[in-house]
Amino acid sequence: MKIVFDSNVIISAFACPGVCRNVYRLSIKNHEIYLSDHLMSEIKAGFAKKLKLPVDKMSDNLQYVRENCRIGVPETVHADQCRDPKDLPVLGLASAVKARLIVSGDGDLLHLKKFQKIGIVSPRGLWELIREKENEVK
Repeated sequence: MKIVFDSNVIISAFACPGVCRNVYRLSIKNHEIYLSDHLMSEIKAGFAKKLKLPVDKMSDNLQYVRENCRIGVPETVHADQCRDPKDLPVLGLASAVKARLIVSGDGDLLHLKKFQKIGIVSPRGLWELIREKENEVK
């Protein structure tokens, strides 16, 4: 499954153990994660400003993200598609790569619930979807 992870989820995955880290690791193993250059810039800024990582640790983490995610180019999305224009690149990326899901902690994206045919879920929502799939297999 193709999944777009918003930068806030990736930053949280590296910040501390928890749901974001768990769903990111599971998704790396079982799905295709897509980011864009724009999201990579936001992740880099978050590592530096929010997590205050030393340069070498930040470089290692960014390298890990690059090695485990695919980079896509967002399509243009009209401003009326979301109440926060800063979220348009995420929607554009999901549309361009034909993602099945967007995983985000952003309230403006989560408010949409869906964009085109792409589901928008929180990290906890993805965790629940993964658990449901596991239970179906049993």
